[in-house]
Amino acid sequence: RAGLLAARGEGVYTLPHRTFQEYLAACHLTDHGFPDDVADLARQDPGRWREAVLLAAAKASRGTTSAAWNLAEALCYRDPPDEACEQADGADCWGALLAARVLLENERERLAQVSERNKPKLERVRLWQRVIVERGWLPPVDRALAGQALAVLGDDRDFDELVTIPDGPFLMGEGDSGDASPQHELSLPEFKIAKYPVTNAQYLRFVKATDQSWRSEDGRLPECANCPAVYVSWHEAWVYCEWQTEVWRTEGKIGKDDVVRLPTEAEWEKASRGVDRRAYPWGDEWDETRCSTAELGLGGMCVVGMFPDGVGPYGCLDMAGNVWEWTISLWGEKNLVNPKFKYPYSSKDGREDLEAGDNIYRVVRGGSFFRNRSVARCAYRLRHYPGDYWYSGGFRVVVSSVQEGGKSGEAG
Repeated sequence: RAGLLAARGEGVYTLPHRTFQEYLAACHLTDHGFPDDVADLARQDPGRWREAVLLAAAKASRGTTSAAWNLAEALCYRDPPDEACEQADGADCWGALLAARVLLENERERLAQVSERNKPKLERVRLWQRVIVERGWLPPVDRALAGQALAVLGDDRDFDELVTIPDGPFLMGEGDSGDASPQHELSLPEFKIAKYPVTNAQYLRFVKATDQSWRSEDGRLPECANCPAVYVSWHEAWVYCEWQTEVWRTEGKIGKDDVVRLPTEAEWEKASRGVDRRAYPWGDEWDETRCSTAELGLGGMCVVGMFPDGVGPYGCLDMAGNVWEWTISLWGEKNLVNPKFKYPYSSKDGREDLEAGDNIYRVVRGGSFFRNRSVARCAYRLRHYPGDYWYSGGFRVVVSSVQEGGKSGEAG
C-alpha cells in the first residue's frame, strides 16, 4: 500500500522506482565481482548502469578508501589516444567520465595528498577529461560534466593563447535592414585575439591581485574555474585588460608597446567569421551541436572550448553561444529606436570613444546559452550599458600596438 512494491503476479513483486532498483543493484555489485564486473557494465551501457556504479562506489568506499581507486582504475585503464585518433572507443570515454565522478564524489578532499601508487591513475583520468572536452567526444551534457571534472583535477590548457587575425578586408554586417545592415567591406590591420573568453580562473587571479570586488557567486568554485567569467561590467573588463597588460609585459608575453584591451566589434566579427561572410563561425548552416544556445538546452554556461566543431576560421572558440562578450564599440543612447552608430562601420566617427559615459550603450556580441540561434550569428549586435553586469555576460581580449597619438588601446 505504501507504493514501494508493485504486484506483478501471484506472489511476484517488483520495485517500481528505479532508484530502489539501482541501489539494490549497487549493493549486489559491491559484494559480487567488484570492481571489474561493475566497471564492465558501466562502460558498455552507461545509460542503464551509471547511477548504480556511483552508488556502488559510495557504498564500497565507506569500508576502505582503496575501493574508489580500484573502481576508477577498472573504469579507466587505457591511456587517451594520440592526436591522430578521430574518435575513441565509446566505452573508454564513458569509463573515464565515470571514473572522474567516482573519484570526485568519494576522494575529492584527499586528492591533494594522493599516494604515489595512485598518482598515475589520477593523471590518466584527468587527461581523459581534457581529451573529451577538446575533441568534442560524448554528448554535450556529459562533455560539460567532463569539463567540470577537468576544472577540479587541473585544466592545463593555455587560456592565455592568442590567435593572429591577418590584415586585410572582410565583409561586415548582413542584410538590407536592421542594426547590422548594410553589409559592407571593411579593412582592418593585423591584430591578436584570445582563443577563449576570459575564464573564471583568469579573472579570479586578477581579483585576488587587485583586491577587486566580484559579484559572481560561482566564479570562485573549483568546478567552474574553466567557465567564462561573468557578472563583469564593461568598466571592470577594461580594468582587467589594463592589469593584464602590465602582467604580460612583465612576463614578456607581449612587447612594451603592446596593450591588452577589449576588441572593437569589427575585430570581433572578423575573428568570428573570416572573409567569406559566413553566418556562423563554422559556416552558413545552423547546427545546434556546435555551440551552447537555447536549442541545445544545457541551461547554463559551460566549460570553454568544449565545442571544437564550432571553431571559427582563424581558430577562435566559443564565438557563438555560451556568453555574450563586451566590445569597445558604442551603439547609441537608450531613447534611440535605431543605433546612433550605424553601418557602414567607421572607427573615426566616435564609436570607439572610451570616455563616452555610462548613459550610452556598448555593443556585445556572440549570443548566449539561454538565447536562440538568431542571436548567435556572427553579425548580430546587442547592447548593454557599460555599468551592466549579468549572468551571461563575459568578454575576451585583444592584443594590439599602442595607437600613435591616441590612448592606450584605442582603435584607430
